[in-house]
Amino acid sequence: MGLALFWFTLQVQFAVGRLLISDFWKHIMEAELLNLEDKVQQLAALCRQLRNENRQLRQDLLQTQQENQQLNGKLAGAKDRLASLLAKLPEELA
Repeated sequence: MGLALFWFTLQVQFAVGRLLISDFWKHIMEAELLNLEDKVQQLAALCRQLRNENRQLRQDLLQTQQENQQLNGKLAGAKDRLASLLAKLPEELA
């Protein structure tokens, strides 16, 4: 009877130890999952920020391209007017 009781006690202690270890790993895994969740949220926020920044940069680029076209048009007009004025000058002055 003494050996059976000893064996039973040993099995109970082993089972309790396994549960304690299981709880320990459970807490570690929960902490890791919370950390991972935080990183995913940070990544999502960064993606939103970069998407907004990209949208703004595309708008700025479009506006700059339109301004560039307008300035090129003005430059072409000025070149034409200058060529016209040069053509009207007498040969000796040109």
